[in-house]
Amino acid sequence: MSPREIPLKRKNKNNPQIKSYTDAIKRGQKNIHVFPKEGSWEVKRIGSDDKRSYSSKNDAVSGAKKYASSSGGQIFIHSKNGLIERSLN
Repeated sequence: MSPREIPLKRKNKNNPQIKSYTDAIKRGQKNIHVFPKEGSWEVKRIGSDDKRSYSSKNDAVSGAKKYASSSGGQIFIHSKNGLIERSLN
């Protein structure tokens, strides 16, 4: 599934974080997200089925930086509640 085919179900499309994320998908960027999942942290590229799991958030961010350095893209780091807390270029 291409990034443009990903369904966007957002409650508040005027939220700056959601708008930034939505705009990035529309532009077709292959961004990388670091997010919590069932006691671990995952790193996933938008539009890809490839996921990488880490035991800590710091390890996941380091893994995302290595992943981005080899393939490009912006990194979005989510908090434990799932909201984007910051991004790295």
